[in-house]
Amino acid sequence: MNTRIKHLSFIGASVVALMCSTAAQAQAKRYISIDSVCSKAIRLYVSHADGYRNWHVHGPYALGAYEGPTKLRDSGVVLTQTENHEMYIYAESTDGSYVWSGDHGFEYGGLTYNMKKANASLVDGEFRVKLTC
Repeated sequence: MNTRIKHLSFIGASVVALMCSTAAQAQAKRYISIDSVCSKAIRLYVSHADGYRNWHVHGPYALGAYEGPTKLRDSGVVLTQTENHEMYIYAESTDGSYVWSGDHGFEYGGLTYNMKKANASLVDGEFRVKLTC
């Protein structure tokens, strides 16, 4: 009986460890980078979560034609995105001929940007958003 109790305690501890490990993995953070495969220069804003409900809007970022992948930084710090949250972007070509927008309004600098859900892929351990036009 004593061996059985030890075995059940081990199983219980293993389940708790697995649950904690899964929760930690769900909150993993990845760097954000942008890859422009557009023939035009782009101005970009991003709304991201770097923790549970810890949302930030950053921008504008200036990307040249066919520039990237470029890690997004603010004050020298590379932006991160929590894996289990959405990321949103608003971008426009500097000549005004193309806009990446959606229906999720985020305020930044006194203006509201209608952002779209970013289609990010996990590449080399970071979230990469590819902008095409």
